[in-house]
Formats: sequence, structure tokens, C-alpha cells
Amino acid sequence: MPPVFKALATITVWVLFIGSFLAVLGGFAGVIGVPAPAGATPVAFRLA
Repeated sequence: MPPVFKALATITVWVLFIGSFLAVLGGFAGVIGVPAPAGATPVAFRLA
């Protein structure tokens, strides 16, 4: 696989991983009652 495609694949995987991780954190924060940062949760759901 060319290095460019490998880099793009790695970045895509990390973006999806971080987005889903932030979405899970935002969900837990909502359940617990901690107000999630206004910008973080919508961005995470858009990425995921």
C-alpha cells in the first residue's frame, strides 16, 4: 500500500475512534448530569 493511502487510513481510523470516544464520554456526562461542552458533543456525533 502506498504511504499516502496508509496515512489517510490511519488518520480516518483515529478520527472515528476519537469521535466515538468523545460521543461515549458525552453520553456518560449527560447520564450523570454533568453538562457536556456545547461544541464537543455535536462534533463527536458528526464525526462518528
